[in-house]
Amino acid sequence: LEPNLQTPRTVYIESIKNSLAALELCSCGKFAELECTECRAKGYCSDICQQKDWLTHSATCRIVSARRRKDKRLRKKKRMIEKKTKEIKRTGYTPRPDVCICGCDAE
Repeated sequence: LEPNLQTPRTVYIESIKNSLAALELCSCGKFAELECTECRAKGYCSDICQQKDWLTHSATCRIVSARRRKDKRLRKKKRMIEKKTKEIKRTGYTPRPDVCICGCDAE
């Protein structure tokens, strides 16, 4: 693939099983085989291209990586709540006896 500014950022190719696979392009126009390890949202063909693009990518990277960390914390919290809920349903024990297991307002 020749470097071309008119080339879209993502190229879709058809695989053997007729499903689509996305290949991201580096800022130089080559296929991106590496990704930013912080945000994982930007692809690069080499370390050199990543270093050249850092000034442009750094602001976006901070925003995307902060969002990824927040989403990760929320998923972890959700898993913990699901685990506790499952344990309460299994054992019937609640740390507060005035709270019903089913979630109703009955005391």
